[in-house]
Amino acid sequence: TRGNKVDSYHGAFHVPAMVRWPGYIKPNQVSDHIWAFWDFLPTVAEITGIEPPSDIDGISILPVLLGKGEQKKHEYLYWEFKQDQAVRYNKWFGHSANGEPVELYDLASDPQQVNDLSTMFPDIVEKIAEIMLKAHTPSDVWPSPGETQEEFSKRLTDNNIPERPDNVSQF
Repeated sequence: TRGNKVDSYHGAFHVPAMVRWPGYIKPNQVSDHIWAFWDFLPTVAEITGIEPPSDIDGISILPVLLGKGEQKKHEYLYWEFKQDQAVRYNKWFGHSANGEPVELYDLASDPQQVNDLSTMFPDIVEKIAEIMLKAHTPSDVWPSPGETQEEFSKRLTDNNIPERPDNVSQF
């Protein structure tokens, strides 16, 4: 799969998980439920009977772990790395490198993310671009997708935020 731990392509996040909880989770189960690390907090909260914060993106995956009840599913998964944005939406994976047009891949038939289908499915590209716009949370201290170094530096200066020291990697 295209992508590794230091980029935003799907391979960086498409990794299996193994969970062991004797007496609760049956051994040798396999699930194709799509989830992400932000689902850990609500899962542990449900296990412990604590109400998770209401403003988080995660959902409890306890039903799929226990094989009981109905499992909620994410409408999409969204992540960023540096100024790149990525969305997993059903079988589709959308990727935008630093504000560039969205690349679109069908993960069911092209898990390596080789064939960009963005021109063939403009409606899916539009949906993914909307998700990227909605899901992105701007930061005072981190560059936004598509923002140049000059724009970022000016924004920091205008907001009286010191620039990063030279020994801290820039984007």
